[in-house]
Amino acid sequence: HFVTMAANATAAACLFERTSGEQRSTAATKVDDSRVSCLVPEWARPGVPGAELVALSVTDGFQFSPDALNFTFLQDPIVTSVSPAAGIIGTTVTVRGANFFALP
Repeated sequence: HFVTMAANATAAACLFERTSGEQRSTAATKVDDSRVSCLVPEWARPGVPGAELVALSVTDGFQFSPDALNFTFLQDPIVTSVSPAAGIIGTTVTVRGANFFALP
């Protein structure tokens, strides 16, 4: 279940789809025969918790990959305080805020 993409594919895109069916796509660039790259779209998400699982598929402009993969969409971290405000090399700094996630 792969999409074959020509090196000069100009309509290549990554499609992000929410469980509600809402979709956003961004342009994809072919890196090599097994990879494409694309930017995660900006997506206003009022009322959505800090992380949201969405389906991600790729198109060459004609067909989408038949098997979408899961992608976790994270909200930007918010830093509310840093303590201490100054220190020397080796000082432990505590950062407080919201939307901090461990990335794989």
